Amino acid sequence: MANCSSVDRQGAFLGEPRDHRHIDYFQSLEKFREAGLPCELPIRIEKTLRHDPRLCHLQSEVDRLEREEGQTSPAVEATREVERFRKTLKRTTLYRYQREWVKDRRKWKILSRGREQPSDDDKADLAQCLFLLIPRPSRSSHG
Repeated sequence: MANCSSVDRQGAFLGEPRDHRHIDYFQSLEKFREAGLPCELPIRIEKTLRHDPRLCHLQSEVDRLEREEGQTSPAVEATREVERFRKTLKRTTLYRYQREWVKDRRKWKILSRGREQPSDDDKADLAQCLFLLIPRPSRSSHG
């Protein structure tokens, strides 16, 4: 990889103008990585999303359609719209939360003048990975 690091392969493939900014950061993405950056919303914030006015309006519309028409095409489409909006809301809230987290972290580094390093006592990153790797015990194995 080091032999072809100065080639902008994607730009060449797409016929875009040459961009060699990636050469400055070839050896690592460390400058762009924020250790401990949360990849999920805290539960307290995620619970508040349920009370979003637009989400509540969309959900009430789904409930009305299901009451009046049952599981017809308009009700199914309205349900899909609710799910799309819920995902979008969660994603934008997560991005906002991450930006605030980074901003607070940088302020903290400035205030501590870099003498103190942030610690992840909870090992949140590790817990997220282990959660995906360790399977849940099946109900049949317990008796």
